[in-house]
Amino acid sequence: MAEAKNEPSSSKGTDTNAPARALVANVVAGRVTQSDLDALADAVLNEERAQLALEVRAGGPDAVRRAIELAALVLAASATIGGASEVAK
Repeated sequence: MAEAKNEPSSSKGTDTNAPARALVANVVAGRVTQSDLDALADAVLNEERAQLALEVRAGGPDAVRRAIELAALVLAASATIGGASEVAK
């Protein structure tokens, strides 16, 4: 069976589960490296939501459009995780 990707997945296809699992396994084994830390941070920062949030924070002429995209992603994730009733509120 194929390993499930994070939900919702970004358009870039970033999988944050793999580096998160590797980090936890290495913490348990007592052998965490800076590479483990960097891999998780990079995976999260490369996600579409993180990139959009950074672009919104930076401001500029496209900030509102990017904020709307970010809000849509957040609400879609909320609907996936909490059910469609959450979006209707």
